[in-house]
Amino acid sequence: MSESFRDIAITQRSAEMTKKFTQNPGESAREYALRFLLDQIINLDFTPGQKISDIEISKELNISRTPVREAILS
Repeated sequence: MSESFRDIAITQRSAEMTKKFTQNPGESAREYALRFLLDQIINLDFTPGQKISDIEISKELNISRTPVREAILS
């Protein structure tokens, strides 16, 4: 079974993010997601006006969607 181009891109980006982002000891999943989101915004990895997906972010960070949604709303 072949992976779609989008799946490959997400997998490659996920590997890059894993090198840069790991959850710190004692850090909640929401705090981890918030730190990730803020870094992506500050470094313009998310461009202005870009739609973000809690599903994709949760896959990248290997956490559930709930802490990602909480981080987006905070």
